[in-house]
Amino acid sequence: MDTQTLDLLDSIERLEALLEEAANRGLRMTGPPCLSKLAMLRDEFAEMGASHTAALVGVLHTSMASVSGQASVDILLLQANIRVLRRCLALETARPLLSALAAESDART
Repeated sequence: MDTQTLDLLDSIERLEALLEEAANRGLRMTGPPCLSKLAMLRDEFAEMGASHTAALVGVLHTSMASVSGQASVDILLLQANIRVLRRCLALETARPLLSALAAESDART
């Protein structure tokens, strides 16, 4: 796996941990430390080219900062996005391996 993929996976894991903590503590109980972590992660995802995830993190940040009831929906949307992003990364990582196996199989026949 390349460094960019590993960095992206690290950011995903930190975001998942933050979302779990927010859900466990209650969205209304999250304060400035949580919001600053969200802002930092939003910027990280944007820098890595995961603009859709960055946008969803930004939407969650806004809804949590305004203490709106929309935050719980935004968390669910973000979690779904993270699952899709993980699957895409897994496919991108597996693609060279699968291509090599297919080439090897073709060479045998």
